[in-house]
Amino acid sequence: MVKIGKVAPDFTLPAYHQGKFKDVTLSENKGNWTLLFFYPGDFTFVWTTEVSAVADRYDEFQELDTEVISVSVDSVFVHKMWNDKELVELLDKDVPYPMASDQKGEVSKEYLVYDDDSGTCIRGSFIIDPDGIVQTAEVLTPPIGRSIDELIRQIKAAQ
Repeated sequence: MVKIGKVAPDFTLPAYHQGKFKDVTLSENKGNWTLLFFYPGDFTFVWTTEVSAVADRYDEFQELDTEVISVSVDSVFVHKMWNDKELVELLDKDVPYPMASDQKGEVSKEYLVYDDDSGTCIRGSFIIDPDGIVQTAEVLTPPIGRSIDELIRQIKAAQ
């Protein structure tokens, strides 16, 4: 279970990234900062603005030595379809970070963002330092979107 100031629960999940299906493991980011970004699902109304904002500002995250991993219960095939049909229309580019698939909700449950009633994740953001320690956690109800400016501010403050 996730706790502030403690080691983030590691995981390996299938993901869609840069046009390919692959596995993504949280611990492979050790040595870098990580923004772990849970959301209810592709094709949801708030997610479109969040993912496009993070994708559009991905270079800023990279300048802060921060990797981004998004996680939902959608399959990697839904992630690909969303990337190919939605994001390309908005930004004319692919999602620059892995979109992980937690179809059974096991990782989401460890991070306390799984909603049993809907079978989806609620919005949760976790900033994890280079040693794998959880520095921040923010959990929001599905209709409340996240501020990318605030996430960047939090990463800078933690650094």
